[in-house]
Amino acid sequence: MERNGWDVIISGVSGTRSLSITKPRLRLLVAGAVGAGILFLAGIGLGIWGLVVMGQNARLRAENADLQKRVALVSEMEQELARTRETTQRLKYILGLDTLALPEPEPLSPGTVSPAAGSRSENTVPQGLPVSGPITQKFSSNHPGIDVAAPRGTPVVATAKGIVEKAEQDKTLGLVVEISHPSGYRTIYGHLSKILVKKGQSVYGGDIIGNVGETGNVTGPHLHYGIKKDGTPIDPTSDYQ
Repeated sequence: MERNGWDVIISGVSGTRSLSITKPRLRLLVAGAVGAGILFLAGIGLGIWGLVVMGQNARLRAENADLQKRVALVSEMEQELARTRETTQRLKYILGLDTLALPEPEPLSPGTVSPAAGSRSENTVPQGLPVSGPITQKFSSNHPGIDVAAPRGTPVVATAKGIVEKAEQDKTLGLVVEISHPSGYRTIYGHLSKILVKKGQSVYGGDIIGNVGETGNVTGPHLHYGIKKDGTPIDPTSDYQ
C-alpha cells in the first residue's frame, strides 16, 4: 500500500506531540528550503561580486585622478619650459651674448631705424621704429604688429605727428598708447612700463610717449608696435609709404 505521508512524533519535557506530514506538504517544504538556499547563495555571490566591482571602481577612479594630475603636471612643465626658452632668448638678444646659440635677428633696413628721442618731426606718416632693437616676432595674421626687444625702461618715441587716442591698460597689450595720425594711419605701442602722455594730447614724431616694459601678456621686456591704415593692420617693416 502506497504511503500518503508520515507521522512525526515529537517528544519533549512538556509531553509528546504527533505531526502528520503529507507528500504535497513535504514537497513544498523541500522546494522552499531549496529556494531559500539558492537565494542565500545568490545573495552571497552578488555581495562578493559587488564588493569586487566597488573595489575595481575605486581603484580605477584613483588611477584616473592620478593620471589627470600627471597630465596636468606635464602640461604645466611644457608651458614653463616654453616660457623659459622665450625669456632666455629675449635676454640673450638684450644682453648681446653673441657667443651663445641665438636665432638670427630680423635685419633692419635704414628706413626702420628708430628716430632719435627729442628730434621732433611734423611728418604725419609713421617713420622707422619707436625703439632700436632686434625684431623678435614678425607681423602675421595672428600677430598684427612686430615685437622689438629692448631693455626695460628704454624710451619709446612716437613715429609720426598725431593725437593720442588711447593711453590705458589693456588685458593683452598691458600699458598701451595709440596715436591717430592725420594721414589715416594709427600706431600702437604696447607692453609699456610707463605711459608719459595723456588721451587727447598732441605729439610729434620723436616725442617720448613711454618706456619699454613687460606689462600685459608677455614673458620678457619688449615693445609691441603696430600700424593700421584706415583700420587695416599693416606690417611696420614693409614699404607701406
